[in-house]
Amino acid sequence: MNQKIKVLIVTPDFYPNNLGGCGLSAYLLWKELMERKIAVDVISFDTQQETIIKGSSTVFRIKGFPKFGLLNILLAGIKLRNKLSNYDVIHVFNMDMIPPVVLNSFKKNRIVATINNPKGAMITRNAITFQFFAQYLHDLIIMQLIKLSSLRVNKFIALTEAISELYVNAGYNSESIRVIPNMYDKLFSNKNMKSIRRTGKKFLYVGQLSEKKGLKTLLKAFTEFIYNNPTTNDTLTICGKGKLSDWISTHISKHEQESRIILTDSQYIKLPNLYQDHDVLVHPAEWFEPFSRTWLEAMQQQLIIISTNNPSAIEVLPQNTFFFSTQKELSKTIKHVSKMRKFDIDYSKTLTMYSPKRVVNRILETYI
Repeated sequence: MNQKIKVLIVTPDFYPNNLGGCGLSAYLLWKELMERKIAVDVISFDTQQETIIKGSSTVFRIKGFPKFGLLNILLAGIKLRNKLSNYDVIHVFNMDMIPPVVLNSFKKNRIVATINNPKGAMITRNAITFQFFAQYLHDLIIMQLIKLSSLRVNKFIALTEAISELYVNAGYNSESIRVIPNMYDKLFSNKNMKSIRRTGKKFLYVGQLSEKKGLKTLLKAFTEFIYNNPTTNDTLTICGKGKLSDWISTHISKHEQESRIILTDSQYIKLPNLYQDHDVLVHPAEWFEPFSRTWLEAMQQQLIIISTNNPSAIEVLPQNTFFFSTQKELSKTIKHVSKMRKFDIDYSKTLTMYSPKRVVNRILETYI
């Protein structure tokens, strides 16, 4: 990229204080831009207040609120005041961040936004009770606020064609949307795993412990599988943090499955070892997942993949993925995979689409 620009990445969280994939994707982009000698800073609404200087780059961690709601979006607008004027490009991660960035933007700022959730195009909760109605109204206001603010965004990056189509159908200009996927993290690459064989006995979930991630469905399906197949020695490891931690522990204890279902957590840097110790990644998400980073991690580590058949998963994951749509189907799929003895897996061709060099080259095209 010959044209000299100064980039600011604005994200609700940033590695290592990230809650999910958004903060990781922002971090990986920051690293790649640094390696290319592109001037880049970061503003993150984080768990602590600090300023980190790394070479020519500054990471401003503003003590705030990674879990965004309407009030926090408005407060973010206040905290971003007078902080955007020195940048040519502002790259926004997370749709919630668009209104506060637009509110504080200058005419010179080119705004690029990565669509990493459906909040600006759809409401996932139903207004079936007064409480849900209040939440529905809250989400509706946020959606309209994002839509209105998005008129100022110069370019959107949709992680898949499926998420692009969702936003176009919601009224967003298709000309302003580019489909550019997540990049993989080189940390998970292993040259010695080009083509390996696995047996489907050790199942793994990695991610937030929340209902939208489908963990209740996964636990019930795996429990059903164990009850119906008591002689098997298959195990399920659940790795992550979140609100469902106590529910999961209670479920394990209630069904006396301590030896078969393991609840744990791991530092991100140690996750490759966890993947290497397992055979199958299960991705049971029940929301419109735009592009899970665990898909890439599992492919890099050559795991068998079981996933819900949401549009983005079908688009990103290879044909040898085992897709399901219901708890009953998931239980049957676990049984099927468990009985299989040999899996010839090689995702190398698929992964070329998600290399950092290729992805960042395409992102840079949206900056000019």
